[in-house]
Order: sequence, then C-alpha cells, then structure tokens
Amino acid sequence: MMEPKLIAIIPHYNHSDKIGDVISQLHKLNLPVLVVDDGSSEQHKQALASLSEKDNLHIHYCPQNQGKGERRHEAGGDST
Repeated sequence: MMEPKLIAIIPHYNHSDKIGDVISQLHKLNLPVLVVDDGSSEQHKQALASLSEKDNLHIHYCPQNQGKGERRHEAGGDST
C-alpha cells in the first residue's frame, strides 16, 4: 500500500510580511510547501524569492490575480 503524500499549498497575494511565519510552522511539521503567488507586486515576489532560497520552498508564480480558489485548483496539478 502506498503511503499518502501531503503537501501544504498556500495561496499568496501581497502578504509577504506574514507568510514567512506560516512557512516556518509548516516546516516544523516536515511538510513540503508550495506557495502559489497570485499575481503579487514585484516587491512581494522578491520577498518570496528570498524565502525560497533559505527555506526549501517551491513557488509557482501566476501573472495576474484570479483568486485563491482558482490558484488552489491550479496548484493541485503542479503538486502531482
């Protein structure tokens, strides 16, 4: 029987000031983390990029904001 795989998928839109704490807590649980950026500003994209360099974080960048529901759906395809 195959063991289920879990991944934390976090929709993100211009909240780089808070997401670092969330990612840290998820890493304490040994969960891989995928952040789906929903068209954030360049400032927030740069902050995410700096987090990914030190936190073993995967980021999927989307060109424009379409809402977290759409991004969760899209991320599901990326995580398989």
